[in-house]
Amino acid sequence: MTTALFFLKTEFRSGLFLVLIVIVFNAFTLWPEFAASTPSLNDEVLHLSSSRLAVQALEAGYDPTDFWLPHIGLGFPLFRHYQHLPQVVLAAINFFTSSFFSLERLMDFSRYFLLVFFPVVVFWAARRIGFSSLPAGLSGFVSSLVSTNGLFGLEYGSYLWRGAGLYTQLWAMFFLPVALAEIYYRLTRGKGSYFFAVFFSVIVFLSNLTYGIILFLSAILINVLTKRKSEIVKRFRRFCVVCFLIAVSTAYFWIPLLVDSAYWNRSVWEHSYKYDSFGLITTLKNLFTGKLLDFDRIPALTLLFFLSLAILIFRLKEERSRFVVILTGAWFLLYLGRSLWGPLLDLPLVRNLHFHRFVGGFQLGAIMVIGAGCSSVWQLMKGVHRRMLIVIPCAAFFIFAPVFIERFDYYRENNLGRAENRAAFGLMEKEISDIFGSLKSLPPGRVFAGFPGSWGNYPYYQVGFTPLYAFLAKEGIDSVGYAYQTPIGADIMYLFDEQNHIEYNIFNIRYVLLHKTWSAPDYYSLIKEFSNYRLYEVETSGYFDLVDAEPVLFGRTGDIYGAAKQWFASAMPALKIHPRIKISDQAAPSPFHLTKVDASVLNNLSIKKEPAGEILNEKIGLNYYAADIKNSRSVYAMLKSNYHPRWRASLDGHIVKPEMLMPGFLGIEVGPGTHRVVFFYKSSPFRPVLFALGFLNLAVFSFYNRRKENYRAFV
Repeated sequence: MTTALFFLKTEFRSGLFLVLIVIVFNAFTLWPEFAASTPSLNDEVLHLSSSRLAVQALEAGYDPTDFWLPHIGLGFPLFRHYQHLPQVVLAAINFFTSSFFSLERLMDFSRYFLLVFFPVVVFWAARRIGFSSLPAGLSGFVSSLVSTNGLFGLEYGSYLWRGAGLYTQLWAMFFLPVALAEIYYRLTRGKGSYFFAVFFSVIVFLSNLTYGIILFLSAILINVLTKRKSEIVKRFRRFCVVCFLIAVSTAYFWIPLLVDSAYWNRSVWEHSYKYDSFGLITTLKNLFTGKLLDFDRIPALTLLFFLSLAILIFRLKEERSRFVVILTGAWFLLYLGRSLWGPLLDLPLVRNLHFHRFVGGFQLGAIMVIGAGCSSVWQLMKGVHRRMLIVIPCAAFFIFAPVFIERFDYYRENNLGRAENRAAFGLMEKEISDIFGSLKSLPPGRVFAGFPGSWGNYPYYQVGFTPLYAFLAKEGIDSVGYAYQTPIGADIMYLFDEQNHIEYNIFNIRYVLLHKTWSAPDYYSLIKEFSNYRLYEVETSGYFDLVDAEPVLFGRTGDIYGAAKQWFASAMPALKIHPRIKISDQAAPSPFHLTKVDASVLNNLSIKKEPAGEILNEKIGLNYYAADIKNSRSVYAMLKSNYHPRWRASLDGHIVKPEMLMPGFLGIEVGPGTHRVVFFYKSSPFRPVLFALGFLNLAVFSFYNRRKENYRAFV
């Protein structure tokens, strides 16, 4: 108690003490997240696997921000369409530390560090915005205590092993308060360097696009916090400078993202609430019942939020108070999603955003509101009598004890689950290692160990809590099963019918892993038997096949899934007829538009032909697939991987342009004879130029801004 009173004597000590409490609590309760590794089972599988491939790209001299990820969702240039700074940073560090610190441990350590010290970031950001140490300390204190039921916001369950594993969002969450505070400081005061505002903003944008949008829209609000027109003009000028620098620094990412936006899939398998959010009624209900801040416990933070909001409404003359109130309200409205914003959610690019993630913007504002409002209560109570120095911590104890107990129980369950998962893996480690070793020694082909919505999640297809298909994806073994929905082929992959022998060849599912108690179809050939599983092989043509490609179908990428369902139901797959697909918004004759494709029409167009030839051999490497083929007639050489505009092809040493073939694969036309076919993924030639330009522009502008004081007269 004496120590507590010492810290409570000054406002700075009080704020610091509050942050220190929650840091110690986080460091202790989250220690198992780093102390011992365990197999991943959520989005972390994707982040870890892509980081490992980024290391390979660095070692091979390829661009680590743009390469082909072959083993998830039938292949995809992940970092061309997806935030990638955290993975690339991990890969760059691991490039030098792999001999003594594995990539998995590096990710565990970074996750632990960011979670433990997030309250410090919030404290610093609140101070930078203009709050004193006490409200800043209170904001930092509550920042890691938010609890929700899987809303993918700032709550730590979004990032832990038992949660969602949103590793890139964790980076964005950590740097978002800093970036916003630096922008606020630069715009409102005209002081400080542009460098830090832009630098931290770039980290946010390249770590999570949704949080980058949260940052951008929040920064817009800063321009209208004042009524003075001259001040608004000044702020807007500074805002434009910040936006310009951020745009230039991230141009290597967002320009290709816009150019190739048609190949950013809006999955038919994802819940609609991810795109549309939850609507007014549900969101208000969740707010007033505590589910946005206090799920599964007494709504302590929710009550403090409403109390603080009421206090700040009477202090709106203070710009910093006005800012956090408007910020919270704006993000609450945006979080409502389609029920409020309607057709605006169908605009290009916007339609692919997960609006339910905007809860993070609301929670950040709520944290700041609680800190600012509760500090006023604190100061008021202290001013009544010195004995309040004892009453305050006692009252805080009764308010926050249930909060800490709930967080402690949540982390304890997470740690117990990790330990159980680690123990189960320890018993199965040798068998899993033997299975992976066998698969890597076999000729290339995709592996099937069930889908998430079927037997892939049966208990005997899991090691602890981790499904076998997640193990395969994490190890970089090409497989179908692990769910990542951005590639066009990811939705189509789930159309695979394991009872149809033909479809194994279409997807090149060459290997199947079954539990030893399961019987296999007669077209499965047993390769090897392990303690609990059997590995089977199914005959396929490999990653290449020789197919016919008539007719030509027209439409948008979003229409391919429906057309593919009709194609699978027709006679064409059995006859190796894969119609060409032209991506176009122009009208096409009814039977040949992707939205009008019908299985009966395709059957009428199905003409059986003699086999075209054979695949002599094939070779697979980073960013390329190669094969020698022999064909007796004109035919298409098809690669069973997702089409993308950055694919290039070489036919006997001559560069040709690949075409999209049903159900979203790629191929080139070849005449009779023996040929060498190579498909290779080629990054945009201007990407490294834009990257270098952005880095140089940021460095030069920062130096100029620091050295030329008279520049401030303009902004």
